[in-house]
Amino acid sequence: MYQWAGNVVNHQLVQHEDKTLGVTAPASFADYFTAEKEFKAVKKQGSVKIKDNNITLSAEEDSYALADMGTRSPSMKLECDVSLDADGCAGFAFGGSQQDETYTALCLDAAQGLLHYEGLEIEDLDDFDPMALTRFDFSKQETHHVTLVCENEIVILYVDNVKALSAQIKHSINGAHIGVFADGCDASFTNISTKLPAE
Repeated sequence: MYQWAGNVVNHQLVQHEDKTLGVTAPASFADYFTAEKEFKAVKKQGSVKIKDNNITLSAEEDSYALADMGTRSPSMKLECDVSLDADGCAGFAFGGSQQDETYTALCLDAAQGLLHYEGLEIEDLDDFDPMALTRFDFSKQETHHVTLVCENEIVILYVDNVKALSAQIKHSINGAHIGVFADGCDASFTNISTKLPAE
């Protein structure tokens, strides 16, 4: 599986008000990712609304909605705020290239209280139990701040400066696209910002 991928990445520890420790992207990333990438997104499947730097998705049970934000840069940082149904699963989709039109799913899974990635296509998520995962309590707040850091096929997902999940996402570069999805639920991705390393 993918459990090892990116696990030697350094994270920055943060202490919360309740004295618990969390993890976030190192502060030095702000000096590295400085070139703003123009936001563009298109509807690929299901009910999708795009306005400014915001995407709202709605999917009935046993279906999914998907918005594609174009070709993924090999090295990038994406930040946004995510809200989803308490019994839903949403997240980031990688794929849609000419070589591989399918999309695999990096999941914020409120229904199971997990962040996970198994290399599964979005439509197959309900057929398998998560294996590469970390537990996450989505009930503490309605909106979650997400930072996604990508370096070639290594992708690190940071949520609320609490948890990180790193994975090797194959077929996520060399023409692959990045997008957002909602699987059988309503979800919104707002204030989306993508930055690249300065040239």
